Amino acid sequence: MVTLDHSKRSKKKLGHDSLPKNFVILHSHLIATFSGGCARSRKILRRHLPRKCVQYEREMGRKLSASGASKWLAELLSQKPDSNDRFSLGILIAGWDSELGAALFKLNGKGEFEESSMAGTGYGGGSCFGFDRNPSRFTSIDEAKDFAKNTLSFIANCVPESVGLVSVFNVGCRGVKQVVSDDSIADYLKERYRKSGREWKDERQLNSSMVRERKACRRAEEAAEARRKFPTAEEIRRVKEAEQVVLREWSTQKKH
Repeated sequence: MVTLDHSKRSKKKLGHDSLPKNFVILHSHLIATFSGGCARSRKILRRHLPRKCVQYEREMGRKLSASGASKWLAELLSQKPDSNDRFSLGILIAGWDSELGAALFKLNGKGEFEESSMAGTGYGGGSCFGFDRNPSRFTSIDEAKDFAKNTLSFIANCVPESVGLVSVFNVGCRGVKQVVSDDSIADYLKERYRKSGREWKDERQLNSSMVRERKACRRAEEAAEARRKFPTAEEIRRVKEAEQVVLREWSTQKKH
């Protein structure tokens, strides 16, 4: 299962049924998605990798597998690593092969990859794109929606501009099939984000009130310390009266 979210901007620009540019269907049983990276790396994924799949099918007479595509990308990126240090490149490749079955690979900008039953890439690591190889042979649309909700629940809290539209794909023996293209999941996540935002706002207000109380206590302590160090006006008046009494007594004794 492959879960992909569209941002609000891409949803308006591309339309409801279109896919963003970081999602590529390489052939009927292989898909790839990526995030971050420099322009060269994105060009390799958008243009060169689909051409590589077509060339491989013409020469070998069969479709390129997910492991083959991952090894080709790993070799290419290891020779010339991705140069974008700010947004590191993350690549996910999912496919179905008649001999190997389901396969999922995750690569970084240095060409290092790992095979796993679950992986992710994007803004929030495993939050922006979530992949899972389901052990069950049959998956209903409702189960796919629940999977999408669980996968993308974190990114809605991190980046509210994302999750404008959620698409879920099933990669199996029958090929890549889109089972969900729904924006109600996005509404669910946005409502969840608003609730968590209100809770965070209440907590922030509580923390700010506690900070104000601490500042008030600190100011009171500083004022008390200042009063201990410096005499008040009443104390100064008493000292002056005592000085005048002493001076009068001294002048009286001097006359005698």
